[in-house]
Amino acid sequence: MSEKKEVNEPLSATYADAKTSVTLAVRNVMKAFPLPIFMFESILSGLLGEIRSEANMELSSDIQRYKEFLVQSHQTEVKELTDKYEKEKEDLIRGFEGSTDGSPENESEVKDNG
Repeated sequence: MSEKKEVNEPLSATYADAKTSVTLAVRNVMKAFPLPIFMFESILSGLLGEIRSEANMELSSDIQRYKEFLVQSHQTEVKELTDKYEKEKEDLIRGFEGSTDGSPENESEVKDNG
């Protein structure tokens, strides 16, 4: 089976498309409501303030999620390393206890090596 590769549009192209769409939408609204430009400036300024506020909340939320992800990843890594350490420690203890089980063969080996 062949894998289907997803092709993502570059962010710069998406940005350009969005900017063009917003500009056209604003110009269409300006044509539909014949107000002086200073009034549209006020409307757009207020809208920009709302968008900035939402962007700050989004950034704050993203940072919080990222911090939670880092903490969870760290806890998972610590648990994996602790489990690995405990298993290796048990294996070493079993190996040590198995080599000194009190049989005469093992006692003479220990005396010869010591």
